[in-house]
Amino acid sequence: MIEPVNPNEVPPGGWRWTHPETGYTMHGNSWAGLLDLARAYLSNNNFPIPRDLDQIILRWMDEEIQAKASAMGLPPVHFIQTEEPPTLAQKVRTFTYAMTQWAKSGAPVVTQDQYETRLGICHGCQYWRGSGAFGLGSCGKCGCTGLKLYMATTACPMQKWSAIR
Repeated sequence: MIEPVNPNEVPPGGWRWTHPETGYTMHGNSWAGLLDLARAYLSNNNFPIPRDLDQIILRWMDEEIQAKASAMGLPPVHFIQTEEPPTLAQKVRTFTYAMTQWAKSGAPVVTQDQYETRLGICHGCQYWRGSGAFGLGSCGKCGCTGLKLYMATTACPMQKWSAIR
């Protein structure tokens, strides 16, 4: 899986994508805005919407940026980072560990305010996939599911929020 290095920073040339078959170029004010425009364009023009549309657009943008940098004699611009999501075995291992620690501690849950704070942090994270894990959401980097947001004994592996003791 590839991700923008920083989805809150506008890449060289802005957030844009040109549809390969029609040549129509879309410009978004943000990464999420460009994805919305691309999905709407594909849908409105009866094109299938690939599940990996974000990956297709990022690869296209990276190729465009690298080609322009090369043509200008500039060093490569690192706009995307390649990261493999955790394997199923890694997810099972971390989930089992989290559940074991939670059960050993008496299965404490967070308050509604604590849950909403954690969820807000995750929603602001570039790796959060709100539709993952059966609608609970999941992290595309570490594989955590939204279920961990309820468990007081868990912390974000990327240190964005802590366990509540």
